[in-house]
Amino acid sequence: EVSVRLQGAAWAFAIMEQEDPGEGRFRSNLFNVHVDGVLRSTFSTATWAGRKDVVVPLVDGVDANATHDISIVKLSEPQYNAGHVKSNYVTLLGFVGPTSMRFAAPQRRPARKIEFVGDSITAGYCNAAPALNNESAQCAVCTDDPKYEWFNMSWPPRLCQDFQAECHYAAWSGLGVVQNCCQQGETFMPSVWKRTLGSFSSLDSNGEIIPNHTPSYNLWDFTTWVPDLVIMNLGTNDVFGGWTKEVADRYHESYMDVVQFAVQAYGSRTKFLLACGPMTAKNCVAVSKVVEGVRSAAPAVDIMFLNMTKYLNDDYGPSRCGHPSTQVDKAMAQGMLPVVAELMAWHDVHAADLLQSEDA
Repeated sequence: EVSVRLQGAAWAFAIMEQEDPGEGRFRSNLFNVHVDGVLRSTFSTATWAGRKDVVVPLVDGVDANATHDISIVKLSEPQYNAGHVKSNYVTLLGFVGPTSMRFAAPQRRPARKIEFVGDSITAGYCNAAPALNNESAQCAVCTDDPKYEWFNMSWPPRLCQDFQAECHYAAWSGLGVVQNCCQQGETFMPSVWKRTLGSFSSLDSNGEIIPNHTPSYNLWDFTTWVPDLVIMNLGTNDVFGGWTKEVADRYHESYMDVVQFAVQAYGSRTKFLLACGPMTAKNCVAVSKVVEGVRSAAPAVDIMFLNMTKYLNDDYGPSRCGHPSTQVDKAMAQGMLPVVAELMAWHDVHAADLLQSEDA
């Protein structure tokens, strides 16, 4: 999400472009534009391949004497449903408006910070797909077009909004901790999470990506933004990639490394919540053992395990291509409200919502 406050402008455009990895690997992205908290428009980058400096209308016909908050919200993940990790990022080059347009001081940033790390469950894959006859039909409409992936309606942004927090999200469908699902290549989520641009990998002399290798200038500086809470839900794709004892052992070791890296980077003040489900329960024991391992290795760190497998039992809404629908996403966020409130002692936020979720 990119937000800006404008004054002296009845209209404004954004100038953007999207990197084209070539070889038919371009994947479109979907965005919402919000003006003063209201959804104004939606646009796709489907026709942007090979183009530069695309003009995107943001607002027109508003009161030029007022201050307007404009947000460009990315709804789709990097390289939507693509079996590779190669540069497909979108760049915001600037804003254009009348000569009277000026940038106003931004609103005060929220004090609370939450980071989410996950896969398709976090990204909201296929969550807004229509209710078709069967799961195969639902999956078919989600295969190549991100128009049914509404990240803003998935459970992490909902939870973030409930706690009025500033949030960072790292989510990529199909990627696992030590192996991926669905022919998604050999680049795994732990390496992507450490990047500034998730799709920007190191390349060999032939221009092919080097799996799990990142140029030093694309490594994220973890000192620049320290969350109060990190919520991770990783492992569904490791299971779907073939869950064996050997995979489970490597999964435990690598997941431990990820969390311990985060502990070292953020410090003991940051708390952790590691979840499993709702698409499978096969890795839940492994996740709970990671939590136990971190507690043993770093007793000062506050970390807990959360089982979310119940949310796809039809009691909380329908699934979409085996994934949570927006209705299930809402239930997941509501179910996590009291858990996070208790862990973080954030009981003052949305007390009515907390009461409702506890009574559900």
